Amino acid sequence: MIRKRTIFLRALCLLMALLLTVLLSACGSKDEQTAEPGSTQVPTVAPTATPFPRVDAADYVLIWKNNTRIGMNYMVPTHWTESQVGERYSVFYEPVPDGETGFRVSFANKRKYKDPDSNTMRSELRKLLTSMSEVYTDFQHDDTISRDLSLVRFKGYSTYYTYTDEYGVTIKGFVIIATYNRRIYCMNFSGPEERFTEMMTVGKKILDSVSRVSSS
Repeated sequence: MIRKRTIFLRALCLLMALLLTVLLSACGSKDEQTAEPGSTQVPTVAPTATPFPRVDAADYVLIWKNNTRIGMNYMVPTHWTESQVGERYSVFYEPVPDGETGFRVSFANKRKYKDPDSNTMRSELRKLLTSMSEVYTDFQHDDTISRDLSLVRFKGYSTYYTYTDEYGVTIKGFVIIATYNRRIYCMNFSGPEERFTEMMTVGKKILDSVSRVSSS
């Protein structure tokens, strides 16, 4: 169980470092610097003595998190575990028995030097997907970038993707980015494809809850 989460956290560190690098590169941030991929220190995950039982999506209870560190306010499942992977992003993951793959949601936020326009945002999402394809096996994504959903109360740029994890499980995910006041916000929700439709009801509640707060 510990090894599995350690592998996941290392992959996530690389992916989120790539995420912030991609989001920063096109807009030319002068306010903050992004760490090079691989420079983020992997946090230690404490072992769980007794795995949490599987909770049906219909029985999920969400709790508010006011995260001034990344400037985002959101609801997350009460029984999910939070890990701080960096200064400007956080991840929550579903506790599962050893040998199973659970769901996870991550949030990121970075200040930009200027407001990106629609073409830039679409380009940034495509670059993010390209970066993810370099991390994950058999990575594929929808060709369409949707503007039907919102993040931090603003219309976002979103799409779905799939890949195969290191245990041979097909993972399906949803990623959305949005911009406001020279900041780009990102939410990424993913888990086993066989449970995705059911669990996306939880993902949609999380998405709808996300708003902006003042960063620390």
